[in-house]
Amino acid sequence: MRRGVLSQLVALASLVAVTAAVTVVSAAPAQALSIGWLADLAVGRMQDGRLEVYGIDTGRYVWHKSQVAANSGWGGWASLDATGSNGVSLSIDDSLSVGTNHDGRLELFANTGDYTMYHIWQLTPNGGYSSWGLLGTTFSDLIGGPTVAQDGCYHLTAFAQSDFGLSWLGQTTPAQGWMTYWAEVKGLPDFWRGGPVAALDAEGRLEVFGVDGAGNLFNVYQTESCGTSFAQSYLGQTLVTGLAVGQYSDGRIAVVGVSNDGAAYLKYQTRAGGSWSSWIGLGGSNLGRHMKIARNADGRLEVFAFNDSGVLYHTYERSVGGSWSGFTSLGQLANEDLEVAQNADGRLEAFALNSHGQAYHLYQLPSGGWSSWNGL
Repeated sequence: MRRGVLSQLVALASLVAVTAAVTVVSAAPAQALSIGWLADLAVGRMQDGRLEVYGIDTGRYVWHKSQVAANSGWGGWASLDATGSNGVSLSIDDSLSVGTNHDGRLELFANTGDYTMYHIWQLTPNGGYSSWGLLGTTFSDLIGGPTVAQDGCYHLTAFAQSDFGLSWLGQTTPAQGWMTYWAEVKGLPDFWRGGPVAALDAEGRLEVFGVDGAGNLFNVYQTESCGTSFAQSYLGQTLVTGLAVGQYSDGRIAVVGVSNDGAAYLKYQTRAGGSWSSWIGLGGSNLGRHMKIARNADGRLEVFAFNDSGVLYHTYERSVGGSWSGFTSLGQLANEDLEVAQNADGRLEAFALNSHGQAYHLYQLPSGGWSSWNGL
């Protein structure tokens, strides 16, 4: 069982909602052609079932586009102007994350060059966006983009690596304002190879995973649902890249990553909220840092990863909790970012960038199998 409960420093001030201007962004006209030289992707699903894709261009501006209808084709790219509520232009880092509020509104999170976090959110479900606002005050440098998940009380909670270890910030009310100050989980590694990635376990506790500088997978988790205290444990195995987290229909969490032999390895909870399995080799060779795990409509998990040559491979459970198929190719693109989302009808869709920074996607066909890569 887990050991080593850590002392959690809670926010230095009461959990006061951050007030931010909510001026609607005046989006640029939708672009008919693909945007080139994107540096990062994030994907969310709106309340009406349409997927929404976000990307950062080389000028550090954020673009987005959405399906014209659930399970359907795509509209054009439009700009989410990277200007803060104070009118100052922001330099968005190449690290986007998207979360879904309890009321169905999407919220986008990004780091800036000064190690602070900003966010922008839909004003209504499926609707337009606010302006960018500062996300809390931190007393440490936030490194990279956050991982975002809802806790057991439906508050979005953001976790980010910091020079103190792990920082976190949560909403004070579901789908409403945020804590004023980022809190810290201390005693964690000061250098990470992977993570953080997060999921809500079946007992309503947030669990966060990362890989330290020596390649050890560690797990930080709430000691109680919606709580402010965290504990940690190490889950073994030397992972060097590609950390991703998924979940079975019954709430059990699965973690996958690439070891130093270039192959993929999986570890999962043997019971919801409980102990962990031994590591399972999934095969593969020369797999890179971009890896995702997703759940099919029938509950089977599926793992996606690029190899060093930019070929996307996937492997899937033959039955829920059963044996794995072995990696097969979905076609070559480039080892440049990877996101996987589930359409409203349950079909999986993968998104990635080619070597020119252009967004592409492929998707499961209603008749079975996969499409080829198509420009987005």
